[in-house]
Amino acid sequence: MTINSNLLKSYMETFFGYGDLRAPYWYIGMEEGGESSEISQRLNAWDALGRRELEDLLDFHTKARIGQEFFGKHAKRQATWWQLIRMTLAAEGRPLENEEVRSYQAERLGRTTERPRCWNCTRCRRERVRIGLTGRFAIYRSSRIEKHMSGAVDP
Repeated sequence: MTINSNLLKSYMETFFGYGDLRAPYWYIGMEEGGESSEISQRLNAWDALGRRELEDLLDFHTKARIGQEFFGKHAKRQATWWQLIRMTLAAEGRPLENEEVRSYQAERLGRTTERPRCWNCTRCRRERVRIGLTGRFAIYRSSRIEKHMSGAVDP
């Protein structure tokens, strides 16, 4: 697996995750799961989709050819997302039944076409990738999030 270091650097400095920065809830995680072989697929998908800060979760996974089993009519339960969805539904006073959670995961999770949501904003995970850029990410990350929250940066 060959990884373009310039693309990786751009991804690390730019990509936040999935959904919409105007979301009422942000779920910030350490890293995305998956196999190391998926790194190149994720980078290439992000590049092909236009290198945006946030992507539509389904569109991204479709382009990367990963995680297709978690979307659509017969979506398989994704354990991490499942709990985040349950927190969201609970905060909104909605039912927490399995079918409600599965439907949300399959059709609405991290979508840019739904009510704004930001899912799995993953900038925190960057500290685990070493290409000579560690150290400034924590400062960049917190100041960037503060700018987005204050409305100083357009989503």
